[in-house]
Amino acid sequence: MREGKHFSDVSYTQLGVTPGQTQFIESSSPPGDATQVGQTWQYVNVKGGPDRRYKNNPVRPIMLYGTVNFTSSQGLQWQLQVSRADATPAVASVLTAAPSRRQPLAPVTLKPTEPTVLTPKYRKVDPKPKPPPKSRPKATVAARTSPTRGPREDTITRANLTRNVTAHPAAGMTFTAIDIETTGLDPERDRIVEIGLVKFTADGTIIDEFATLVNHPGSCAEAREIHCIDDADLGDAPSIEQVLPEAFAFMGGTVLLAHKLDFEENFLIAAAQRARIPLPQLVGICTWQASRRQLDGRAFSLVAMYKTATGRWNDQKHTALGDARAVYEVMLWLLKTSPKPLHLTTAPAPAAPKTFAPCPISCRPVPMQRASVAELLSSFPRARTPRAGEPAEIAKYKTVLADAVDDGRLTYDEAEALTRQARRTRLTGPQLLDLHQQAWEATYPDEKDADWKSLAPVQRREMYLLADALGLTELAENIHTAIEACAEPEPPAEARYLRGLRIAIVGDHSEIIDLRKHAESHGAKLAINITKTVRWMVTATPDATDSRHTTARNLGIPLINPSDGWVRLNEAVREAELKAFERQRSIDEAAASRQQRADENDAYWRPTWRTEEYDHEPEFEPW
Repeated sequence: MREGKHFSDVSYTQLGVTPGQTQFIESSSPPGDATQVGQTWQYVNVKGGPDRRYKNNPVRPIMLYGTVNFTSSQGLQWQLQVSRADATPAVASVLTAAPSRRQPLAPVTLKPTEPTVLTPKYRKVDPKPKPPPKSRPKATVAARTSPTRGPREDTITRANLTRNVTAHPAAGMTFTAIDIETTGLDPERDRIVEIGLVKFTADGTIIDEFATLVNHPGSCAEAREIHCIDDADLGDAPSIEQVLPEAFAFMGGTVLLAHKLDFEENFLIAAAQRARIPLPQLVGICTWQASRRQLDGRAFSLVAMYKTATGRWNDQKHTALGDARAVYEVMLWLLKTSPKPLHLTTAPAPAAPKTFAPCPISCRPVPMQRASVAELLSSFPRARTPRAGEPAEIAKYKTVLADAVDDGRLTYDEAEALTRQARRTRLTGPQLLDLHQQAWEATYPDEKDADWKSLAPVQRREMYLLADALGLTELAENIHTAIEACAEPEPPAEARYLRGLRIAIVGDHSEIIDLRKHAESHGAKLAINITKTVRWMVTATPDATDSRHTTARNLGIPLINPSDGWVRLNEAVREAELKAFERQRSIDEAAASRQQRADENDAYWRPTWRTEEYDHEPEFEPW
């Protein structure tokens, strides 16, 4: 049974079964034991309407069928048609009374999508289940059954966020946000392929980050569709035995956070047991459960909560580090916007001694969107502890980087080559950023310490573009500030009022010169040569016989004195101002309407704080 991205294995005894009847238009030969109750014409799409009938249109029988209606405990419904309308009560009675053909399955804790599907409660079954038919391969039966799990000794102690005052205020805590990507949904059969961790304090200060791929190929098609990790990406990744000691030491002494913590907990425990690595003493909070208890809303998925917390969509969703950073943003939003200071119901676990060997990380860069490696650097962990990396691969990266910036610019192919080589270096984001800074300084050895305002505009622009392409955000902002300081001020709005007006103003005395300046300041085009596009000509000597006056008279262009020129020019300016005002008002009204619709849509999905927090899991609302 498939429900979205999730699969469950149920028997008829776990479904509600009721008989019924339905009428069905058959497009092929009906069953011989079915009852026909009518007939209808087949619709054809032709000019005149889809229900227009022609004498050659086929006639379709309307059959009366029986139905067996199945209903799951979650409200999902299926309908099975039976050719004999009177047979379904007996079929439903047999299915309802039939014992299950196998032992009930142990519930598997999944990481469901929004909304969550509750695990069904299984019925009691015959203690002596019937064996499967001999013709059915045993491997097929085994493949469909989940392994029965025994009791677990290792668990993560759960804590809740509460507005009630306890001895454990959240403001003084250190947290670790975690997210993992896996080959599937079953912790017993599937494996971790990527892990991301973000350690931070309650005021938002990021202490450290850790992220790496894990060498466990074999993701199912559904998992690859979500996390986009191919087996070829895992060839150089460390094993889970190398990753877990450092990851557990990273979490030590902090409160573990995850959106739907059950998923991460089950996979961490299963991986630790297989690797024979003890799980440290941990206290964890599920931000999904905390959000549902504290907030009233329609959507609590990580995507929706990240949008609520930041106002943006997560560009790095379904990458472990990107989702861990999203959990960090959600937790900060909860702490900052809570009506009352939040507390923990359980004290955090004490920190254990950190004894581990750093693992050789292998980070997954996000796909490039442009000829820049800024996104590459943001997809690598901003770790405080430098990594030794692979010296040979680091040397190759420096060579590729030097060749890429040799001409002062970065092409798409060069950025793609850097992206491919970056993961092989096994370095962190800050270490790669240092290499990029060195490459930029080597490209501009004389200009890096010079006064950037004194440089040529083209050179400043090239320095800025290279810094931006290399992901040197702070350096690029400093250069851009210098560019803006040297740029001419933007012309005012009235400088565009008379852009479509071409006039001629002839003369050299003061009134004519002032009129010419006034026209130019409002964007009018002053004609040197008199052509038919000139609207009118201002002159103090309308009877002059020079070529300009003669051409204007021949073309029928009005010749006006300077006083009338001022009147006409001011009228044109006022008319342009009115049009600009009306145009701007229409633009503002359209923008306000769009913003109102966006705010209403956002308010529909944005959760609000409950007046009183829940001390239990709220039921799902049928939106």
